[in-house]
Amino acid sequence: METLRSDKKGEVFFVRAFAAVTLLMPLLATELYPFSAASMFAHSPKTYTVYRVSGPTGEVWDPHLLGVGLNNPHDPPLNSWGRRGYGRRLPASPAGYDVDWDETLVKARIQPFLKKHAQAYAVVEGLRYGVKDGAVTCVERRSYTVRNERFYPKR
Repeated sequence: METLRSDKKGEVFFVRAFAAVTLLMPLLATELYPFSAASMFAHSPKTYTVYRVSGPTGEVWDPHLLGVGLNNPHDPPLNSWGRRGYGRRLPASPAGYDVDWDETLVKARIQPFLKKHAQAYAVVEGLRYGVKDGAVTCVERRSYTVRNERFYPKR
């Protein structure tokens, strides 16, 4: 049985260099394709924040209609080959991964909905999920009321 052997030193050098870079690159940098781990595992979020919004009757409203829904970060519109790709560009949301609480932005997003639908107020419950004692659970909760400025004018 004859072993395959290349007499071309360039090929041997390339294979050895590629193997060395593949082994060493993850130790030196986190993102340098194809020498790194998949990006979906490189920057995992520590927390994510969602909002639950209900009206005066207790009816829960869709947070995406109010602009406070959690956007999927893996479905952005792509610009490729000079054209728009799939998906749609959603407006930035106060809900998300590793974001700080932004009560002012939440109120600004909900206020137009309250005016349009003649609702007196909305109860907003912010939930922040994270890992606690080895399990994903709600680690922080905030609740507040957003009042319709037509029903409760500023003094």
